[in-house]
Amino acid sequence: MAAVFTTTDTWHDSKRLHVVGTLALSGTYPAAGGEVLNLAGVKGVLSSLPPVWGMIKGISGFMYEWLVGTTIANGAVKVRVNTTPGVNSPFPEHTNVAYVAGVTGDSINFHFIFKLR
Repeated sequence: MAAVFTTTDTWHDSKRLHVVGTLALSGTYPAAGGEVLNLAGVKGVLSSLPPVWGMIKGISGFMYEWLVGTTIANGAVKVRVNTTPGVNSPFPEHTNVAYVAGVTGDSINFHFIFKLR
């Protein structure tokens, strides 16, 4: 798997479960739509439902977008990179090649919120 989660903290606020940690990406970015994020079995995730909210953020300038899935096992993270320096245009999605070094070496953090049943 190209996405590896490390949970650093979890807590309940009586209505929701919060899970935070780091994410490491490696290998080759998929053809389109983002890297599949399977949260089933991730330490601290005590839910069988997908998160109701999520954020993924790095520090090296790349953009990471969390995409909710229909199950806990098929969410995704879309990686966007600047392919046209100096131009005020949206960042396109990473292409279907090996992740650039800025992504594999990035300090990527996540925060997911799950509804408690």
